[in-house]
Amino acid sequence: MTKPANHCSFTVGSTIRPAAFAFLLALALVVTTSQVTQAQTFQVLYNFTGGSDGGGPNGVAIDRNGNLYGSTLGPGNCVNGGVCGGVFKLSRRGSGWFLSSLYHFRGGDDGSWPNAGVTIGPDGTLYGTTTAGGGGPCTYAGIPGCGTVYHMQPPAHVCQAVSCPWDETVLYAFQGGTDVGNPYNEVTFDATGNLYGAVTYGGVFPYGGGVYSLTRSQGGWTYNLLYEFPGSPNGGESFAPLLFDQAGNILGTTLQGGTDGDGVVFKMVPSASGWSESVVHSFGPPPDAAGPFAGLISDAAGNLYGTTIGGGVHDNGAVYELSPTNGGYNYSVIYGGFYFPSNGNGGPRGGMVMDAAGNLYGTSYSTGRYHFGEIFELSPSANGWTITDLHDFDYSDGLNPQGDLGMDNNGNIYGVTVGGGAHGYGIIWEITP
Repeated sequence: MTKPANHCSFTVGSTIRPAAFAFLLALALVVTTSQVTQAQTFQVLYNFTGGSDGGGPNGVAIDRNGNLYGSTLGPGNCVNGGVCGGVFKLSRRGSGWFLSSLYHFRGGDDGSWPNAGVTIGPDGTLYGTTTAGGGGPCTYAGIPGCGTVYHMQPPAHVCQAVSCPWDETVLYAFQGGTDVGNPYNEVTFDATGNLYGAVTYGGVFPYGGGVYSLTRSQGGWTYNLLYEFPGSPNGGESFAPLLFDQAGNILGTTLQGGTDGDGVVFKMVPSASGWSESVVHSFGPPPDAAGPFAGLISDAAGNLYGTTIGGGVHDNGAVYELSPTNGGYNYSVIYGGFYFPSNGNGGPRGGMVMDAAGNLYGTSYSTGRYHFGEIFELSPSANGWTITDLHDFDYSDGLNPQGDLGMDNNGNIYGVTVGGGAHGYGIIWEITP
């Protein structure tokens, strides 16, 4: 399934740079004060080489022991039969860090091109998606297959090697067409251990996608398509992980659709007859936030926070809040000042994290001092939100941060860039605000 010219406001494409794997997107405002400070605690934990370790990482997930996990778009070229991305683990070793390549996708039934990070399941093993491979009639970036949902776990036998590959199992291979396909996002667990996710393409609307579940059944998994996005005004093309609220409802975002075609925040409510979808917020043109590529996070009070790749004062992204009230949500843009010389390309493309004090941390793709991306903090106060620039990437220490961030028990924040670093293939970074 090859995607034609996009029909709405934002487009998605892929490319491999000569010196970096980068998955590019072609794609006011309540701030009382703005300050710029350079944090002194930023450090690069790992530089991808583009070899067997891969390149172009997609976010990080942290286990209880502080180990980091993620996926890479490289190494290899699926079209020519090479390796089609992989999964890694980064763990502390003495005073440094050691990266293990857990699995290399082969581009066949096992999947290829994992454009999303991984999810650590309740049992401590890994779950994720690949955008292509797995079979089906689709073609993505020249790679056959409609994508997969996979599971990875350590090998059953004792491994004496320094780095031991994990075992991979495909839980479901998408079929495209009336089914959906080409997942671009992480999976989410509900309270009972069932998996949920969204995909970008297929369904009743050719490029609308939908929401699915995988439930445990007789030692395996049963696939259910819960909802198919019909396009405007209900949304279409979800590139973000889903979020469950305290009542068991599903919340998510779509890059397309909505009243103005700038994407929506949606809500799905379960019932005996299935799931019903409604639009919580429909994004509009600048200076509103526009184009939610990342997912939502929630605080203890049920307030939702998210980012967009467009919109804001300069049409280079924004951060927004949805506060529950009277059965609905009040919407506000809490920051929309991301700046890039060329409008429309610089905004946040990954999920944020929140610390115990209610501060938000995130990244923007190509804003900042050098226009290679930045790490920011948004701090709440009685008069609004204050933004602090924690770090500006300069290529030598990373280029184009995207993917979800992680935070450990000590408040240290971790993330990745898809390019730059010592070898040009991206990095894993840490910062302590």
